[in-house]
Amino acid sequence: MAPSTGRQYARTLETGDRYITADVDNKRHEVTASTVSEHLDDSHSVYHQHADPVRYAHHMYSAVVHVTHRAPRCPHDHDWRWCERRPCVDCEWPDEIDTAYMGNAPARTTS
Repeated sequence: MAPSTGRQYARTLETGDRYITADVDNKRHEVTASTVSEHLDDSHSVYHQHADPVRYAHHMYSAVVHVTHRAPRCPHDHDWRWCERRPCVDCEWPDEIDTAYMGNAPARTTS
């Protein structure tokens, strides 16, 4: 089951999820996660779509973000990025996930 929307821990973000983040001028934007890279210090980097005004964010796992949309998850409860490395039987990436992973999803409207 996919995590819910609203205030959630940043560690739950995955490819295709949309959430609110701020740019360098502290303007809020809804962005779509493209890829997530974990770090050894209990943090991760979230790279956003090429069209999004904020390209990258770094979060501690305990940070709270406002999630506005959850992308579909693998039917076998794997993250899509692990599915690619360990293909699940009959598990094909949905178009929404493939587009987000490639960074080609359109920018969201400013909130």
